[in-house]
Amino acid sequence: MFFSPINKILNKILILLGPVFFLSLAVVFPAQALFVSPPKDPMPLIKEIFPEQTKISEKMVAKEGAPLIWTVFGQDESQKEVVLGYAFETNDLEKIPAYSGEPVNMLVAIDTNGVYLGAKVLEHHEPIILVGIPESKLHKFADQYDGLTVKDRLKVGGNKTEGVIHIDGLSGATVTVMVMNVAIVKSAIQVARSLGIIKALDKKQFNPWVLYTQMFMKKQIG
Repeated sequence: MFFSPINKILNKILILLGPVFFLSLAVVFPAQALFVSPPKDPMPLIKEIFPEQTKISEKMVAKEGAPLIWTVFGQDESQKEVVLGYAFETNDLEKIPAYSGEPVNMLVAIDTNGVYLGAKVLEHHEPIILVGIPESKLHKFADQYDGLTVKDRLKVGGNKTEGVIHIDGLSGATVTVMVMNVAIVKSAIQVARSLGIIKALDKKQFNPWVLYTQMFMKKQIG
């Protein structure tokens, strides 16, 4: 009974100072230390994207100097083994810092014709929770690539432009999704060129939009 008033006073102090304590943590520790999406195992996602796969290779280079990729195999109607497509991580090819200063690592899958079959967020450090953006919206953004091809000129947001496919941006996370787009597109182009899906001469078709995005990112970060 003697300590009851003291306990009440301490409880009031904790209630008043609690928010200050947690705010101080946000100041002392960088954003990427507070907001970390645990890395996902890419293998279950590859199997989800390629439900008819029968074998997935180790992640390796197809030839010297080529990008690291998984080759995904299946069977045709005669039960002969065929290549269904390829999967790769953007951090292995285009490790571009996002808003947090850390890259958003994604798994990207394409078929043998360069059609995007899936883009999945594997790990990120973006403090999107601070502005009330659920992580699911990053995944929804990545879903927009399904069915597009590595030959498409892609741009996040902006006015409609002839010959360009515009992908919906994400309000409050503009820099994040623009970095994601650059990483996906540049990585996919590297893989497609190394496999002969597109020619090196197609380079001019893509660079203007990648450079436009990079210029925009520098303005936002600077």
